[in-house]
Parts: sequence; structure tokens; C-alpha cells
Amino acid sequence: MRKRVVLTGAGISKNAGIPTFEENPGIRDILTLDCLHNQYELLWETVKKLRDATLGKEPTLAHKVLADHNCTIITMNVDGLHQKAGSKSVLEVHGNLDKVECMGCKKELPIDCVYEDLFCPECHSKLRPKVALYGDSALKYSTAMQILRLNAGQDVLIVGTSYNTKFAYDFREYAMICDCKVYEFNTNADEELVNYFVNAELF
Repeated sequence: MRKRVVLTGAGISKNAGIPTFEENPGIRDILTLDCLHNQYELLWETVKKLRDATLGKEPTLAHKVLADHNCTIITMNVDGLHQKAGSKSVLEVHGNLDKVECMGCKKELPIDCVYEDLFCPECHSKLRPKVALYGDSALKYSTAMQILRLNAGQDVLIVGTSYNTKFAYDFREYAMICDCKVYEFNTNADEELVNYFVNAELF
């Protein structure tokens, strides 16, 4: 079985009932380092809403198909649905909504703690979500590009992206530089991915 590299964005989780950023106008203006430092409660109000929107949600058919075919997943999503679907190789370039980190003592805690208190129980410093905020350094992006280099010439699937995030555009361009054949599934990921794998198995 060929090992395919897949980049996923919010569109793959839309059928699970998780809203995309396009359905949350202004959210990009809140999920920033500036808000972390200057509008702390607003930031956490927004992150909690994002997290609450993922609770109880189940993977879509698209998530399950990618897991069944043992794809290497690079995801911009923070909902954990790839792991829930059974994918073993998942790089979360924007982190996830399971943990928070103390900005003082660097202690890592489950995100549930912020529903009680927004400050560290040990040192009382601010807690921050373990997700990438606008303005953060993108350390995991280089790892994603390295995965592409290691899979030069292979099929690369891009699923559920709007290309509003520059990383998605750069990823597609670099995949082509690496001589990968790029397939994009951004309209109906469930149906399109099933058809892709059915057709791939015919050859």
C-alpha cells in the first residue's frame, strides 16, 4: 500500500458539525498573541467556544477513509478527529485543544482547568492554549515540509482547505517542487476521497 501525505483543513470537519473560520467572522482577529497579552478573557472566551464546538463530535467519512488507508496526516485542525478516526501518523501544525500551558512555570495542564480558573494553580501566571495563535512562530511548518521532501514523487492530497492560511498555499507549491502529484478535495471531501481511493485501487 502506498503511503500518501495528506494536508487537511477545516473543511474536512464541516460534516462533523464543526464550523469553519469562514463561518466565524472576526475569529482570526481574536486568536492572536496581542489578544493573549491584552484581551486575555476575550481570547479564552473564543477558545472555549471553539473547544465546546468539538465536544462529542465524531470523525467524518473522509477522516475514516484516510485512517483506513494509513495516510500520513498533516492537519491545520485542532479538533483531534484524525486520531479519533484511527490515524496513527498525525502532525498537528497548529496544536490541539486538549492542553494548556502556563506562561510562567511552563506546566502543562488539561484544558478543562480553564473552565474553573484562567490562571496557573501553581504560580498564578496566565495560561495559554496549546494552539498556534496568529503571531506565533510556525515551528511545525518546517517539519511538514520535511515530510514532503521525504515523500518526493508520491501522491499528496489536500483536503478541506480554503487557502486563507498561507501555509496551505506554500504546502501545495512545495509539494509540486518535490515532484509530488497533488490532488485537491475541497468541495465534498467525503465523496471525493472515496472516489479517489476507489479509482486508485483499480490501477
